[in-house]
Amino acid sequence: MHNILLYQQSKSPEFGQQLLAEHADTINKHVSKWSGTLPPSVIRSHAEAFALKAFETFDPSKGAHINTHLFNHLSKLSRLNYENQNTVRIPEHQIRQISNFHNTVNHLTDTLGRTPEMHEIADHMAIPVAHVQKLAHNLRSEYIGDGTDNLAIQTAAIGANDNHNTEIQDRINSLPKTERKIFDKLTSGTTPAQLGQQLGLKPYEVSRLKSKIAKHFGGIE
Repeated sequence: MHNILLYQQSKSPEFGQQLLAEHADTINKHVSKWSGTLPPSVIRSHAEAFALKAFETFDPSKGAHINTHLFNHLSKLSRLNYENQNTVRIPEHQIRQISNFHNTVNHLTDTLGRTPEMHEIADHMAIPVAHVQKLAHNLRSEYIGDGTDNLAIQTAAIGANDNHNTEIQDRINSLPKTERKIFDKLTSGTTPAQLGQQLGLKPYEVSRLKSKIAKHFGGIE
């Protein structure tokens, strides 16, 4: 419990890794359970991201045990194989890159409360900025589909912020009012669940609009 409190206060990767090690058995069981058409390394990357989110949001005052809270977050792995069915054709090393990029952008967006910049993503992933720019470019150029809506939206915002890409900015400006509001909220750290509550939208409506926005940015060079 002490390490969870330290992690919540500092968001330190060191404390995060300690917590992942402490709960390795639980995480490993879920990785084994949900490994399917996607490589285990990709499932593990998402499992660790879900676990860190569980540690970050755990509130003992609500009565739940940390193991229950962690189990609920790791259960989200059940959707990955279905949501990412269109990415299976991509080589495993590229899937790992996409997964790592996705998790990094989500983590930094949560931590910073805004869309991260290229150099911040590069520092976190420990790779050159040029590699991050190429990865973001490739993800924008070939919209993958199921399960990557958030990633397509985030890379559009990153491209607009860092590269001053006029085509991306034009597409952002051309979004209808409701979709622009959703785009702005998603790229400033609002979760889809929070978004639905704030705008009075049902989960399927949020999902449909996210897909529509993501496709709006497909094919940008």
